[in-house]
Amino acid sequence: KIIMRDSKHIYMLKLIVRLWLCISWNILRKINIDITKILYQDKLLKTYLKSDAIVSLNSGDGFTDIYGVVRSIVWLHEYLIKALLNKPTIFFPQTIGPFNNPLTYLAAKFILNRTKIIMVREEISLEYIKKMGIADKKIFLAPDTAMVLRTN
Repeated sequence: KIIMRDSKHIYMLKLIVRLWLCISWNILRKINIDITKILYQDKLLKTYLKSDAIVSLNSGDGFTDIYGVVRSIVWLHEYLIKALLNKPTIFFPQTIGPFNNPLTYLAAKFILNRTKIIMVREEISLEYIKKMGIADKKIFLAPDTAMVLRTN
């Protein structure tokens, strides 16, 4: 059985449409126009809208731009949508940063400012995001959750 994956162009089109829908939803709801049913047509947007909160692992060190443009677009897509839908997001212990590109730096700052709780697993990430201007009261230094999981 062959599974066809979306091409990069279709993925980018979906990203643009989702972001446009989320921005529109956010603006229109402020003037009492509800387009939630339109967002429900997209499985990902429906899942996010129906969620009470979202927990992020980012593969432990994925919230950075050091792995290149494509990987950055993936997390930008996921986290900008969550932020635009005003969903409480919790970052489980992980490495955050660095952000070398000014656009990913600004996007990461926007996302982190809208994140409810940020847990980092090392001092360097803690200091890095504090220097970005993210509020201290929501940043916590915590051990990596992999260290407390039991294996069978």
